[in-house]
Amino acid sequence: MTDRDDQSASDPLLAAVSRAAREEAHEVEAWWAAAAKGDAAGLPADAPAPTELAPLTEVEQAAMTEALFGIPAAAPVVSLSSRRRRVSVAAGLALAAGIAAMVVISRPPTLPGYQLEVRAGEKALRSDGPSEVEPEYAEGSVLSFVLRPERRAEVPVAVVAVLHPEVGPPQVVPFEVELAEGGAVRLTAELGHTFSAPPGRYRLVFLLAPEGALPSRPAEADAAVEGIQRLEHRFRVVADN
Repeated sequence: MTDRDDQSASDPLLAAVSRAAREEAHEVEAWWAAAAKGDAAGLPADAPAPTELAPLTEVEQAAMTEALFGIPAAAPVVSLSSRRRRVSVAAGLALAAGIAAMVVISRPPTLPGYQLEVRAGEKALRSDGPSEVEPEYAEGSVLSFVLRPERRAEVPVAVVAVLHPEVGPPQVVPFEVELAEGGAVRLTAELGHTFSAPPGRYRLVFLLAPEGALPSRPAEADAAVEGIQRLEHRFRVVADN
């Protein structure tokens, strides 16, 4: 059988579905019109009362959102059965689709997990957490790092480096930043030129987030913040002999 024959055979079914959808839409439109006017005249005898077709309250919307998507309701939860609703399948699906679109649009973008690589010449030393061996740097040392995503980042990434001394306030280090396609980030700075640090122990904390989501005062964001990843490098600064 040709494609044309298949289409011809399906036309009656498509026509029937289209006719049923038009009839249902007309019935639903009549219900909503009756609800807006508060007048049930012209509705079938078994149609719901106009008061039952009033828009959902915020409490009911919150309850439906929680029931459909498992998202905790912002308003006190009530049982939807406490208020009798009779809507068509088409209207119910439209309502669910609208709430789903709202939920998806409001969900903030996220980044894949990142790993820190400490660059030493052409070698890369991967760090999955604070190391027991602290590298030593002196004035003139070049600090080079690569922040590599576990998979391709689908949103632009922003990064800031915060230096935490053992004593004294933290400071933002103005690393030279190179962004690669896919979300990898390379950062380079020279001790004594890009930034200064007297001898002692330090924590260098990299904060990563989708572009525009970093805190306005990153030097004060040492605690975990939702949506922001923290990668840490511990080292010592020694006197230049």
